[in-house]
Amino acid sequence: MTTPEKNPQDENRENIDPEAEHPELEQIIESSEVETLEGSISEDIQPISQQKESQPAQIFLHKMMVNIENGEKLGNASDLLFDRANLKIAAVTVSTGGLLQRGSQAILVEQIQVWGKDFILVQGKGGSLQDFAPGSENWLSLTNNLKGKQVISSDGIRLGQIEDVSIDASGKIVDFRLSQALVKAPLYESMRIPAAVTHALGKDALIIDREEIPETQVGNEIEG
Repeated sequence: MTTPEKNPQDENRENIDPEAEHPELEQIIESSEVETLEGSISEDIQPISQQKESQPAQIFLHKMMVNIENGEKLGNASDLLFDRANLKIAAVTVSTGGLLQRGSQAILVEQIQVWGKDFILVQGKGGSLQDFAPGSENWLSLTNNLKGKQVISSDGIRLGQIEDVSIDASGKIVDFRLSQALVKAPLYESMRIPAAVTHALGKDALIIDREEIPETQVGNEIEG
């Protein structure tokens, strides 16, 4: 049986780069890569209002707040204030001035247009917390009141301490993140307590409904 001889033209076709022969393929590939890259970038910089999952509240501290109407800097976010009645952000405090003349104003959450990755865009100006926001005496500061707060079950068991809170797209608390958990798994493993089981949130402690927590989460303190 004889082997058919190869046609020199067939060998040339095998060595031809398909992209060189069809330059439109290269354009299609490049445009596809650009679209993929742009898609990943745009997804990464979505503001909080477009995020599907909750985020830690502390990521918004120290971000610059800018007036969306005229592009003027209002200051840097120094703290988040939560209304303990509805477990939701009520306002953001803004540090103003320099080293010699430091001040603080409040921006109500209704004024915030975009919780961005790098900036918080605001409509309007801030004002004195006492004059600008009646009822603010009942708000809790993330840095001064919530962080480090004791977490206690309604039957008197110490569960741990708050490190941060997770908030959803509307600024509502989804769960409390613990710096330490003093009970066995699964609470100890997750280091989080859902806000839905809150019995009371005060200036000195967070009380969790004992009846709302599965039996396996509370009852045995970790030794050591």
